[in-house]
Amino acid sequence: MLKTFIQLAESNETGVIVNDAGDINVDAVILESVNGRAVSRAASGCICCSVGEDLQDAVDNLLEAHERTRTRVKRIILETSGLADPGAVIRAAGRLRQESFNLRIVATLDGSRGKWSDDFLPHEPAQLAAAHGIIVTKTDLCDEETLAEARLSALSFNPLVSPLILADPVSRARAAFSNVQVGKAPPVSPFHALPAAAHPRISILVARWAPTPDWPEIEEWLENIAGFCGDRMLRVKGVIAPNGESNRLLVNAVGRSFARPQILPAGNSEEGLILILRDVDGDEIDRFSHAVSCSPPTLTFARKKEAKVATSLRSGAISLAELP
Repeated sequence: MLKTFIQLAESNETGVIVNDAGDINVDAVILESVNGRAVSRAASGCICCSVGEDLQDAVDNLLEAHERTRTRVKRIILETSGLADPGAVIRAAGRLRQESFNLRIVATLDGSRGKWSDDFLPHEPAQLAAAHGIIVTKTDLCDEETLAEARLSALSFNPLVSPLILADPVSRARAAFSNVQVGKAPPVSPFHALPAAAHPRISILVARWAPTPDWPEIEEWLENIAGFCGDRMLRVKGVIAPNGESNRLLVNAVGRSFARPQILPAGNSEEGLILILRDVDGDEIDRFSHAVSCSPPTLTFARKKEAKVATSLRSGAISLAELP
């Protein structure tokens, strides 16, 4: 998909960084064969496991290469290894010394896999739950029933986005990489109701406070539940209006990596936080809620297929998340 995109004229101001888990960066070799494209390689080994300056070095090398050719870079695509932990990648990106930027996570889902079983690896739901866009691939190998199962599987891991199923490779590549509003804040829409596809290992929670406490209490609760769930907390997203604040706040986290809350204008839309958790049951959440001293929200599980989940920022297009 990335190879298809960088052959398009609209990708001319796009830099590419490729990170493979192995010692030989095969993907980088393939991409460099396309129109002499300059591809920066992160050090061998998964970037989220290399906590040093690997990503910073790769960004610096990429920008230097474009400066030599006097070409502008409006966006950088980082293709991680299939084993990448999205939360760790975001933490690495947050340490970059370049100026502030918008970050977007795109995940692919093998459509031919259809309905997911229970034996998935931990990084798989983490990547899907973190995504601002999910692109279903291998559609040519799927009948309508298999594609429908793949779509429900995607929604069971991340009801915040609508998975895109596009047969044309160019349309798929453009949907993944072109719809970036560089330098603009993400649009915020009211809460919507989405069907929550059932998966026994994934829990979708809606957290609401009544009345809403001060921001420090909300922040303390978020820190507590992040520590309690650990890597089982896949995603947090939503809009809240803390007591004493004239504006609302957009809260966004991938794993335990929280972006700085974004200030939003006052509005009448429904408020709350969506939490996507792996292998966490109701009894555990009850024990956690009784153990914390800060003001706990009302937590509602949405686990059955017919249940409705209130979701913030629902969009068929890919949305942006602002990093600190």
